[in-house]
Amino acid sequence: MANPPHGGVLKDLIARDAPRRAQLESDAAKLPALVLTDRHLCDLELIMNGGFSPLEGFMNEKDYNGVVENVRLADGNLFSIPICLDVSREQIDELGIKPGARITLRDFRDDRNLAILNVEDVYQPDKWVAVGFRRMHQRLTPGGAAELKRQSWSLVTTTRHIRQSSISTTTPTTTTSAASSTPSTV
Repeated sequence: MANPPHGGVLKDLIARDAPRRAQLESDAAKLPALVLTDRHLCDLELIMNGGFSPLEGFMNEKDYNGVVENVRLADGNLFSIPICLDVSREQIDELGIKPGARITLRDFRDDRNLAILNVEDVYQPDKWVAVGFRRMHQRLTPGGAAELKRQSWSLVTTTRHIRQSSISTTTPTTTTSAASSTPSTV
């Protein structure tokens, strides 16, 4: 008997239905696009394929603060790493990122649209809490050092619509978000 996924349900968010995927691809082509970094691509892939279950998108401010302060999501599930889509103030202004906005997440390697992000929340975390968490995390994982070097503190929270594609470190594909979000493949 297999163990249940973390949080009880595997969150497979890849759009596998061809008509749905075609509609998402069409919608994505009409929206402003955020080009993702390597780190964003990895996070998006794990959100979409259920590797970060029970997350259904990037963390909202409540989940982010819960993880940084207590290693728990707002619903009480254990989760040890903040999974956020960090963006600059310039990107927020340029793309019109605000609650209710929809943006396309694009792969930097081949300029392919990977997902549509429905923005739920845009927030700036408490730097002192975040830096303290990251310094502790830096000692535990190689990713901790990279997190600490990032200067962008504005985080976007989203929900829904991520594109199906083979997201991997060799094949370009990606998705976005910061606060709680639920992806569906494009």
